[in-house]
Amino acid sequence: EALGRGGKLSKAERVLSKPAAISEKWNRVVTYAAGKAKALDEGLDPQAAVDYAIKLVNRTQFLYHKEGMPLIMSKSPAGRLIFQFRTFYRII
Repeated sequence: EALGRGGKLSKAERVLSKPAAISEKWNRVVTYAAGKAKALDEGLDPQAAVDYAIKLVNRTQFLYHKEGMPLIMSKSPAGRLIFQFRTFYRII
C-alpha cells in the first residue's frame, strides 16, 4: 500500500499530532476568552470585545498550515523543500 493521503502514514500522523492539536485548540480558546473578558472589563461594547479577542488570537496564535504561507512556500515543490522549516521564522 502506498503511503500518503489515506494510507498508513497519514493515520499515524493524525494519531501522533492529536496532542498538539488539542493543546493548540485550548490555547486559542483561552486566548479568545481572556481577550474578550479584558476588552469587556475595559468598557468595550460586546461586538468590539469579540473583534478585539479575534485580533488577539490571530496576533498570538499563528497560522502554521499551508494556507497561512506565501505561495512560494506552499504551492511550489521547490519552495516547499527549501522553506519547509521557515514558517515559524516568517511569523516572528
